[in-house]
Amino acid sequence: MPALATATIDIETQNVPAARRHPEPDPCWPTVFVVDDDECLRSLIGDWVEHAGFQAVRLPGGEACLAALAAQTPLAVIMDLHMVGMSGADTLDAIRGAGSDIPVIVLSGEGTAAVQMDLIDRGASEFLVKPVRRTDLIRTLLGVSTAHQAPVAQ
Repeated sequence: MPALATATIDIETQNVPAARRHPEPDPCWPTVFVVDDDECLRSLIGDWVEHAGFQAVRLPGGEACLAALAAQTPLAVIMDLHMVGMSGADTLDAIRGAGSDIPVIVLSGEGTAAVQMDLIDRGASEFLVKPVRRTDLIRTLLGVSTAHQAPVAQ
């Protein structure tokens, strides 16, 4: 299944000339966790995140995400729904169960309204259906991270 999922991602950045590639991430950039059990997708989405000016922490699954959250608070989490071991839904439940309001963007090839509503009810900030375009993912990331950081009007 991971090989199939890899083929469904928009690979518009694969042939970027070396002169146009993004610089190495700066430690001052906000951190985004990229959680996927498919190494190719995790790497590609992490590259997109870094190209947009964030530092990507690439994590192979829900358990690794929860362990990383114990040590660091990212600006947002981008996570696959279907992963070996702890699913994205279970990871989302654990994040929300711990009281965290970190924005979580869930990605899945399964885009039924029932699945989307279930994840939103569980506390997902956004749900994107694969194949996802780089621009749509980054636009969503910027939107949820900006909304999360916006001061509350009093």
